[in-house]
Amino acid sequence: MTEKITMIELFSGVGAQERALRQLNISYEIKHTCDCDKDAVLSYAAMRWDIEEEMKTFNFPSQEQMVEELQAKNLGYDFPKGKHTITSRTPIEKLKQYYIADKLSKNLGDISKVNKLPYADIVTYSYPCTDMSVAGKGEGMVNKCECGHSWPINFDDGNRALVCNKCGRTVTSSTRSGLLGQVQRLLAIAKNNNTLPKYLLLENVKPLVGKKFKPQFDSWCNWLDSIGYNTYYEVLNGKQYGVPQNRERIYIVAFRDEKDFEKFRMPMPIKLTKTIKNIF
Repeated sequence: MTEKITMIELFSGVGAQERALRQLNISYEIKHTCDCDKDAVLSYAAMRWDIEEEMKTFNFPSQEQMVEELQAKNLGYDFPKGKHTITSRTPIEKLKQYYIADKLSKNLGDISKVNKLPYADIVTYSYPCTDMSVAGKGEGMVNKCECGHSWPINFDDGNRALVCNKCGRTVTSSTRSGLLGQVQRLLAIAKNNNTLPKYLLLENVKPLVGKKFKPQFDSWCNWLDSIGYNTYYEVLNGKQYGVPQNRERIYIVAFRDEKDFEKFRMPMPIKLTKTIKNIF
């Protein structure tokens, strides 16, 4: 691909997927990132800009306005405790760092508060693996309603995925891995607005295609296909691609253009020549 591509990173973290494009020398533009972990957003910006230098010339609004803007995005929100961690008590220099990092990275904040996505050629959506990983509690991709009802998300119907099947409310709460439901909501809106991206990319843990979560995974892929995508997935191991670690992950790539789908091949494994000693 020679033309500049546009990209939105949902659940952007420190921007590993943007870094991949950079290392491949692909011409690109990040239209937005999307994360509400304040330290991840700060790290994302610190890895790409000299924040201290940027702060010297940046026109900061008042302390009250900065707090208000960041809270509106739920940046730094402590979901288990139900409270904001960025407040008027946050030291002013730290507050400025969070604020400028949010601006530099074009961060959308909490995905559940995003009304729609602008068009981008590629959207990455590597949502939290916490509730599916071996190290987690295995709660899975689950919606939670104010009425007390919770249930595994069925992605077959994008219009109903966030509707409580007991009381009929539209829910905004879920397990962290259940945030895939918010991705579906935004893609359904993009479908209606004729702004679906050309490509979708997801990386997640191998249990996503294990026995417990495979039915939900299948319903997700079927739904993507129903809105016009051609979906391909494969489990890859980092040790087969130059990383000295036995790390299996699933990669899901979806294409709107069937010709792109037919030409696509996952990269061939390469011989591992590095050890941990080469890194540390």
